[in-house]
Amino acid sequence: PFPELNQELPYINIMHHLKVKGIPVPTLYCYDSMKGFLFLEDFSDTTLAQWLQGKSYSEKKAMYTKAIDILLAMQSPDDLEHKTDCIAFKRAFNADKFLWELDFFTENMLFRLLNLDIALKELLLMRAHFVYICETLERQPMCFTHRDYHSRNLMVLQGEELGVLDFQDARLGLCQYDLASLLMDSYFVLGEVLIEELLDYYLGCIEKLEARPLNEKEFRRIFYLTAIQRNLKAVGTFAYKMVQHRNNQYLKFIPQTLQYLWGNFKRFPELNPLQETLRFYLDILPGVKEVDNTTISY
Repeated sequence: PFPELNQELPYINIMHHLKVKGIPVPTLYCYDSMKGFLFLEDFSDTTLAQWLQGKSYSEKKAMYTKAIDILLAMQSPDDLEHKTDCIAFKRAFNADKFLWELDFFTENMLFRLLNLDIALKELLLMRAHFVYICETLERQPMCFTHRDYHSRNLMVLQGEELGVLDFQDARLGLCQYDLASLLMDSYFVLGEVLIEELLDYYLGCIEKLEARPLNEKEFRRIFYLTAIQRNLKAVGTFAYKMVQHRNNQYLKFIPQTLQYLWGNFKRFPELNPLQETLRFYLDILPGVKEVDNTTISY
């Protein structure tokens, strides 16, 4: 159905907010609410994920530094102190929303794609750990969150600058959410060394902006816990693409996303039971799984 007349689309609403802040987003040339289409600026054909192919370590680091600079501008705490009409500040991540995303993973990856039969005791154990993760994330300070800030939603413009797409679902959330999406990206693997250097860069910028030292150990703990939640949600999305739309193009990204998970679980001994349960069911990957008589290669 077409949008209601005189009702501003979330995309347009958030786009205006980001433009005012100097964030590089496409220019809107025309919106026809009667016909239901937007006429937007051509924002290049090259995603960051494509541009990164074959680039040197220093080139990758320089481009990701630009991506972090844009992220920091989006996360400006000033927005929370002033009245804003941006819809992103009227909706927020909370424990229920985070938990819905993890239930989405359970439903689509474990039940629908892999067709697993999991005992109730194990399901309850998994969900108890999911609740712990989600309630921990909910307690963190909030800022503007793009919600899908990764290498396929960043476009490389002329002069090797970056532009931002797919921001219509933005909301309030913890700052580590977009950072985890960017640095532990299913579509492009940066490697541990570069991830740590970029984390250091982000933290250094925050300390300068806030003019006070941060508890880096706690920040990193929440960053890696956020990455666990974010990557589980991504695996659920990739599975959903297959079971709901018969689109197997995303399945190849599942093994790498699981590698992030296993690495990050090691940082949280209290989540060992959850990791052991998930690994028991997911260690069939990579491999070949029959789903509805369709052979899927991971």
